[in-house]
Amino acid sequence: MITVTTTEQIREFLNSQAGQALIKAMSISAPFVHPSKDDSEAGLLFRSGVVEGWRAAVHFLVSFGLKDAPASEERTVEYPPLDEDSAWPKDLGGKVEQG
Repeated sequence: MITVTTTEQIREFLNSQAGQALIKAMSISAPFVHPSKDDSEAGLLFRSGVVEGWRAAVHFLVSFGLKDAPASEERTVEYPPLDEDSAWPKDLGGKVEQG
């Protein structure tokens, strides 16, 4: 059973130097489909499925190892009311005094 603690331990490993080496090795040693004239359609489809399964497994490990993005602080910007001309600089739409 995978618990929160186990998940964190796996994530730590996947982000470690050894974990990154494992993912790289898995990516490099991925099976490939090299069709030949002796292949049956079923054999080719089977090998294609093996390649896709391998790719999906490596993708899962990479995405599982990604740390959640840190929560950003929400900033609230308060602007003066749009109809309060004196609060806005003239070059940003403030009322231009005629004179």
